[in-house]
Amino acid sequence: MKPDKRLGVFEKMINTSLDLFGSTDQHGYIQYVNNAFKVILGYESREMLGRHFYDFIHPDDVQASSKATQKLLKSKAKITLSNRYIHKDGRVVHIEWAGAWSEDVDLICFVGRDVTEQKVGQQKLYEKEERHRVLVEHGSDMLALFDENVVFTYSSGSTERILGYTHGQLIGVSALELIHPDDLDFVQQKLEQVLATEGHTTMSDFRFKHASGEWRRLETTISNQLHNSAVRALVTSSRDVTERFANEQRLLESEQRFKAMFEENPDTVLIEDKDGFVLDANHAAEAHIGLPKSEIIHRHITNFIPPDAVEVCMHHLKEAFSGKIVKFVLKADFDGYGYKVLDITKIPVNVNGKVIAVHSILKNITDITNYQDTLKEHARKLTNIFESITDAFCTIDRNWTYTYVNSEFERQTKLKKENFIGRSFFDIYPEGTDTVFYDKYRHAMETGNTIHFDAYSDQLGLWLNVKAYPSEDGLSIYFSDITEKVKAQKELQKLSLVANNTTNGVIITDSSRRIEWVNESFTKLTGYTLEEAIGKRPSDLLHRELIDTQSFDLVKEDMLRGKPVSFDIQNVKKNGELTWLSVQINPVFNESNELSKFITIQTDISDKKKAEQELEKLSLVASKVNSSVLILDKELKIEWVNDGFSRLTGYCFEEAIGKVPFELLHSKDADVKPYKVLREKMITGLPAEVEILYRKKTGEDIWVSVQVNPIYDESGNLLRFVNLQTDITDKVKARKELEKLSLVASKTDNGVIITDAEGLTEWVNEGFTKITGYTLPEIMGKKPGALLQGQETEESTVKMMSERIQQGLHTNATLINYRKSGEKFWVSMDITPIFGEDGKVTQFIAIQQDATMMKEAEANLVKLTQDLYKQNSDLLQFTYIVSHNLRSPVANALGLTGLLSRVPKDSPLFDKALDNLNQSVVQLDGVLRDVSMILSIRDSKGTLEKELIDVKTVIQQALSSLEEPLKSCGGTVIDSISEGLNVRANKAYIYSIFYNLLSNAIKYRSDQRPLEVQIRSFGNFEKGILISVSDNGSGFDLKQANDNVFKLYKRFHADKKGKGIGLYLVKTHLEAMGGHVEVASQVNKGTRFLIYLPKA
Repeated sequence: MKPDKRLGVFEKMINTSLDLFGSTDQHGYIQYVNNAFKVILGYESREMLGRHFYDFIHPDDVQASSKATQKLLKSKAKITLSNRYIHKDGRVVHIEWAGAWSEDVDLICFVGRDVTEQKVGQQKLYEKEERHRVLVEHGSDMLALFDENVVFTYSSGSTERILGYTHGQLIGVSALELIHPDDLDFVQQKLEQVLATEGHTTMSDFRFKHASGEWRRLETTISNQLHNSAVRALVTSSRDVTERFANEQRLLESEQRFKAMFEENPDTVLIEDKDGFVLDANHAAEAHIGLPKSEIIHRHITNFIPPDAVEVCMHHLKEAFSGKIVKFVLKADFDGYGYKVLDITKIPVNVNGKVIAVHSILKNITDITNYQDTLKEHARKLTNIFESITDAFCTIDRNWTYTYVNSEFERQTKLKKENFIGRSFFDIYPEGTDTVFYDKYRHAMETGNTIHFDAYSDQLGLWLNVKAYPSEDGLSIYFSDITEKVKAQKELQKLSLVANNTTNGVIITDSSRRIEWVNESFTKLTGYTLEEAIGKRPSDLLHRELIDTQSFDLVKEDMLRGKPVSFDIQNVKKNGELTWLSVQINPVFNESNELSKFITIQTDISDKKKAEQELEKLSLVASKVNSSVLILDKELKIEWVNDGFSRLTGYCFEEAIGKVPFELLHSKDADVKPYKVLREKMITGLPAEVEILYRKKTGEDIWVSVQVNPIYDESGNLLRFVNLQTDITDKVKARKELEKLSLVASKTDNGVIITDAEGLTEWVNEGFTKITGYTLPEIMGKKPGALLQGQETEESTVKMMSERIQQGLHTNATLINYRKSGEKFWVSMDITPIFGEDGKVTQFIAIQQDATMMKEAEANLVKLTQDLYKQNSDLLQFTYIVSHNLRSPVANALGLTGLLSRVPKDSPLFDKALDNLNQSVVQLDGVLRDVSMILSIRDSKGTLEKELIDVKTVIQQALSSLEEPLKSCGGTVIDSISEGLNVRANKAYIYSIFYNLLSNAIKYRSDQRPLEVQIRSFGNFEKGILISVSDNGSGFDLKQANDNVFKLYKRFHADKKGKGIGLYLVKTHLEAMGGHVEVASQVNKGTRFLIYLPKA
């Protein structure tokens, strides 16, 4: 073939090729392109010839393409290149090139291929793999691959989050080594099934070892993919179900406990619906009604109660379905059972705020009621005996006749008992009906309500504190002289009248600096009310750890020596806000020239201090920073500006001098209100801070934060202002964006908090304010936890939340927070991080939900269960003891009465039987007295009258009652209790406690040595006091006594007479007052009792 012909064939092949062929000169201008350019890039050859090849390349690939071309021209070697071209229709086309320099024709020759579909496919594959990777690494389930020996070949990233193992830590480890031994057989059986069938199965609830060593419960789905050539592994997906398992166990245990309490309750328990139909009944109900459960349930309650009791029972059932716990006593004649007295409690069962049923507990108290009727007279007398009679005391019957007065009453009235006993109130006080005393006494007697009041007695010339307790017999009246106290209060009122008319805070303290009174201005300055301040030292309220108290410490000694002092100090308000106060403290001396009080005057100087501090800051700023600083004269005209002002506004020093900033920088689009606020404060000489829209010299609007501080001379005259301006345009724009988000968040009742990456609050919604009491200005710029968390907030939960937040992880938890009012509440928190384009956390959004009602419902259910259990146990023990102790005297009395009917009255046997009968009745009376006393203690819980008692005085009263037996046995009592040791308690109970302990020491003394009793106090503690009563008596075997020491009718000395009730009273009295007792004893060495009494 001829050369020209071959060349034509070659050119034809190139023009029909699907690949791109072309050439450029050494400057990049196109000399030749084949027809494939039309197909691939859309351009005719005439459109490309003579143009630079850069004109068709994607702009981002021009630089790389240029470098490759220069390299080719320099080295003359073949190159390959991949870049993007722009199709005529605008599409991006990926082309791979091969090019070389031809010396023969001085051209760059190149061949290209369209690889767009390949590139797009690669990108889609990458995106698919990336999505899969994210799902695997960050999903809630753990994914893993195992070989046929159950050895890890792969574990997902979520494994580290859930089980603590890092990505490669499990590779090559057998999973069977990490499974709990007790669960291993179960897991292996499941594995054998999967391996045998090549299918899949689910293994629920087996234990797997966490990296920390604890066992976590997992639920795993396993699929056999060993036969799959692309996988060749056992594929598992696991989920941590530890918390779910624990919750299921707690629910099961709770159900079992409730079922046991229900079925085994010795009292009759019925569950009723709102119509009165029985839904369930326990074993005791079957025995009480006399029918099996199958014949009780689904029947109306009226089938089991007398007709005359139906109305009251249905009324109380309706009341219980309103959500109240209802207690009442039903007395009625039951067919086949006779007269019964039932103590009935109806407890509503509340589910999700709705009462779905009522538990009715029926206690048969017929016998106890009969005992109570017999013992009413005994109970009344015993109550009067145990009442404390240390104040002036008297009793008046319902005919207004005095029946008793004590010695203190004689001392106060300066009259003898004989002038009162048996005489009428009206005979002694003819004008008494016109006094407040008669009105109060008559009201108490008519209504049966206890009264407590202060009044002035003209007859005695004294102010009296009076308490009157009504009973069936009349009134028991106590009173004490409070004349000096009233005088002091009146003096204080005079002083307070003056103090309340000043804007300064006024504090009156005693000589130990404890607050007795504060005025309203003190409350305004500090936030603390009179009730919150009384009894505390000012420093306890207003000083915190971070407060510098040096100024107070310098004058404290002079103050305590009775010198007037003054100082400035920074204090902390109740809401945590810092405030500067100027303090003047003046001593007050009594008639004996002894320091008795301090009067403190507080003046708020926060604005002054703030101005001083701001001035110092601004001076530093003006000289060293680039911010905008202006100095204005008192006419508000500019005297000086720094370079920062010129950069901010565009106005130079010469253009600004003599101008008012508002006139120079005012924008027509700006709100004039901030300007007016700023001007008003400056005219009055006050510091000010506002945000203003300014217009620069160029006409551009900017947002500026303006801080203005006045400068005064030494005489307090206003000289000029220092004005600091900061560009906050970006901040305002961001805030407006945040306001859009707040519009959405404000519509929810849940609390919403938005913080920055450091956890400082940027915004809260109205729901947050409703839940916590804190407004946006109060929490802005602060960490929510600093305001909301408190003493009972669980540290471990806070630590967990903090760690997850620092890691940028989603967090949810339930914990205790505190409202602004100090009220504790439960909150459910859900915190989500917000990431910026760089992948870093920029903000957090927290959703709060008040969970208090849910938590309280849980706590109430637990407490109700505990109370029912304890009440039933106590009642069983009490019933057993009483019936046991009554059995013997009753049996004796019955036998002797039968004998007396058969024996002649003049026979010796009749007299002996009558004497024995009398002893049995006395024994029966003693048991009934014990029952009365125990019931009165039980019924007093929660309503016990308490007062402030001097412990040493009560001990001396008990010793006085035991003086004769103590003297006859030659014993001594060493009372080391200090004067002034006080406790708020029931005086009768305290007296009974020490009387029983001391009388026991005397009764059970050792025959080998003289009795010695020591009474000591271990201090006056913040929450209570601890008192030790020890003796060197005969002691007892504590191990043998076991837990019977404080039980009713338990005795440990067979050779000594006693009833076994003294220590029982000690324990029950203390528990009724919130205290407790402990004992230690050794045979023939002695016994020690430790008594704990709470302060309040």
